Amino acid sequence: MGKRPVTLQDIIRQRQAGGFVGRRGELEAFERNLDLPVDDPRRRFLFTFHGDAGVGKTFLVRQLARLAGEHGYAAAYLDETDAVDVLGAMERLTAQWEAAGVHCRDWTKRLAAYRQRRRELDRDPGAPDGMASLLTRSATRIGVRLAADVPVVGAVAAEVDPDALGRNVDQLRMFLSRKFHDHRDVQLVLSPVEELTPAFVTELSEAAGDRPIALFFDTFERTSAFLEPWLLDLLGGRYGALPANLVITVAGQHPLDPNRWSAFLGLRDDTGLEVFTPAEARNLLAGRGITDERTTEVILEISGRLPLLVAMLAQSGPASAEEVGDPSGDAVERFLKWEPDERRRSVAMAGAFPRWLDADVLAAACAPEAAADDFDWLCRLPFVSRHADGFRYHQVVRAAMLRVSRAHSPQAWWDRHLALAAHHRAACDGLDLSGPKRWDDDRWRAAALEEHYHYLCARTPGALPRALEALVDAYAYRSSEALPWAQIIAQAGTDSDLPALRDRGDHLSTLAAGPDDNHITLLTDLATKPDLDAHHRGTALAERGELHRLAGRYDKALTDFTGSLELRPDYAWAIAERGWTYLLMGRYDDALTGYTRAIERNPTLAWAIAGRGLTYRRIGRYDDALTDFTLAIELNPPLDWAIAGRGWTYRLMGRYDDALTDYTRAIELSPTLDWATAGRGLTYRLIGRYDDALTDLTRAIELSPTLDWAIVGRGETYRLMGRYGEAVGDLDRAIELDPRYDLAYYRRGLVAFAVGRADDGRADMERAARHCAERADEDPTVEPWLAVCLLAAGRAGEAEQRAAHAVAAGVSRYDIDDALDDISDLRDVLGPVDGMAEVVAALEAQRGRDQ
Repeated sequence: MGKRPVTLQDIIRQRQAGGFVGRRGELEAFERNLDLPVDDPRRRFLFTFHGDAGVGKTFLVRQLARLAGEHGYAAAYLDETDAVDVLGAMERLTAQWEAAGVHCRDWTKRLAAYRQRRRELDRDPGAPDGMASLLTRSATRIGVRLAADVPVVGAVAAEVDPDALGRNVDQLRMFLSRKFHDHRDVQLVLSPVEELTPAFVTELSEAAGDRPIALFFDTFERTSAFLEPWLLDLLGGRYGALPANLVITVAGQHPLDPNRWSAFLGLRDDTGLEVFTPAEARNLLAGRGITDERTTEVILEISGRLPLLVAMLAQSGPASAEEVGDPSGDAVERFLKWEPDERRRSVAMAGAFPRWLDADVLAAACAPEAAADDFDWLCRLPFVSRHADGFRYHQVVRAAMLRVSRAHSPQAWWDRHLALAAHHRAACDGLDLSGPKRWDDDRWRAAALEEHYHYLCARTPGALPRALEALVDAYAYRSSEALPWAQIIAQAGTDSDLPALRDRGDHLSTLAAGPDDNHITLLTDLATKPDLDAHHRGTALAERGELHRLAGRYDKALTDFTGSLELRPDYAWAIAERGWTYLLMGRYDDALTGYTRAIERNPTLAWAIAGRGLTYRRIGRYDDALTDFTLAIELNPPLDWAIAGRGWTYRLMGRYDDALTDYTRAIELSPTLDWATAGRGLTYRLIGRYDDALTDLTRAIELSPTLDWAIVGRGETYRLMGRYGEAVGDLDRAIELDPRYDLAYYRRGLVAFAVGRADDGRADMERAARHCAERADEDPTVEPWLAVCLLAAGRAGEAEQRAAHAVAAGVSRYDIDDALDDISDLRDVLGPVDGMAEVVAALEAQRGRDQ
């Protein structure tokens, strides 16, 4: 492809590039490749560069991006400051395309939908606790391959009990199906990278129809954890066909793994960057007007031909070797000595203190000596570059300047860091945010991070405990937010030459970036540190309890929630979480106590009120369940799972019209809410609307093919319609899914009796009775149903005993009504059987007393 005409903007960019003359061979090879046809066997589609810090990788990659732009390519550049995950990377790349006139409206719209759905999820008081953090862990840990949209697999799943994982995924799907109207939104939230990357590839391909595309990934040693698996999949065609006129450049300190990238060797040009050759260094110096041989030799010796330092030492154009100084001196100090203005030398040193710069931050670091034009001057220095969050010093230069500053004046070190901490504290206060709202604001989080970093560097008393407490708060907001806080602790230790602080931060960073068991260790570390206050140690214990609950380790979860509440007695979230754990364990009385206590402390906690309603329903207290579900819905009208839960309760009470109303409302809010759809189907069946029942139950099974009770419900509907073959097919499938499913055996037994296979029918009824009896000791509400199974199996005496147990236990009339309906079905198939009249009489007598 030929070059387009040179414009004024091109000239400006070239001048701003600072007359870069190094790496001429790499530049020329890349430029020649841009002009090769895509079908030319010499054409390379992947350029990779690696080398030590300061060797000039970033400078080279930026020049390559400039060259690509001059050749008509839509170029986009990314480094570690632009993104912390794949979603952020795609967002940054497309934003640069948009700025270059390449529109990505469809992808941007889908990304906006994802961000909106995540905000809705994070802020929904009715969300199952732990679901948002589970989603966040799955979305940010992109290097772990998602499978079948299950949010944690591979390295993460290895740490989680498979049965507990299945339960958590089912809970997650159920909640998301209730929450969102469109099934595509559910998939988007579950698997954002899997859903958004194909759209990204489509946009890239469409853009490539107008102009070729060049992507540049710098500082790959910091981004490869999440970008490398994604790039490999991208190149491998996982997300769709890439355009042929695409060139990708990757630069980092380390070479790419030859095993992982072996499939692309024929497309790739790999270069290891060393220090400048003498000729390259001399060319750069000559380009800056430095031609004196002795001066050149001194610069080459001081810099070690490290490109960054060569450029620095050449910046002020020393006319003689004496102006460069003693070769044994520090290169950074020599560079600053050239600046004749003492104030500006101080500004350059002060600019190294913050991790990133804008004009206001520089003013805070330099006060009172800062001048209005200092920021523009500083930004033109060769070691300062623009990034997404502002301007940054090159890490080699910044580290050297900080070492000089620490040694030169400990008092100035302390003063500048305190001034910067105060600046960021004021920025936080200026946003006028409080409580959880602060964490929703990107600006507040960024300023708070820098505030704590500078307090740590200043070694202020209590700085580490406060930073650790902020880390706990960040984790409680969203688990992925813990990593930046751990990293600033490590960086403050490095920048301040405090090895113990650096090691602590590195350890915490490793834990925060790891799988859930590492998070358990992280939270244990935080919860057991006496220098944290009780509030934050209690929060850490509660967060650890949630992880245990999600993994099905209920006893450990209870221990943690209880420990949390000893430290924070009024922590309503932890109280309700413990109640939820009790509910999952079948400890209904304890669940009710926990939910009630949480609601007393926070009467607007709608999800806890609905959880108590669910508990009441489980123990047959349907009127109390209705009261709680109704209150939760009044507090949070879109709380669809509470609406469907109330509909379920109405169905159990025989109030079928009310049940249909609630189910329909919940389904309108969340069309993919499988259990609500199935519940409406069961209600239609109970009132004889079999076609409507089949429609709903089939839809529910399509949404969740393993929803065994819906499969049984459809099988029973087929039986009532006389479609016995289809009924048996569904009932067989349900038993395959759960070989202990007593109701499935019972329904299949009815079909067998109906078609004259009495032996098969009795065998199924025996299985139903056996499995039902296994549940009856722990759940007295099962007794009436067990009496029915025993009647069907021909065990009249035992059936009468179980009916008597049900009466003695005071089982509710609703459970008795269900049993009487089942006996009616049995009578229709077999006629009166021994013991049936006695069982019916006992149950009806109890029903009358309960009314």
